[in-house]
Amino acid sequence: MSKKTKAWREANVDYISGKSMGGSRNGNNRTFKEEMKTYYDLYNGIYNEKDLKYVTNPFK
Repeated sequence: MSKKTKAWREANVDYISGKSMGGSRNGNNRTFKEEMKTYYDLYNGIYNEKDLKYVTNPFK
């Protein structure tokens, strides 16, 4: 425990929070901004077929 400094703790918290904001449930590794753009488009009736591929073609 003595080797785990404040910088170590901050780096780990940053890493974990970055991972949790990172991917979506269908395996995309998009940024938070890209994910919000997708949701905004869906709300406005615009959808990208690739975003729904995991639903429309689950077995490839």
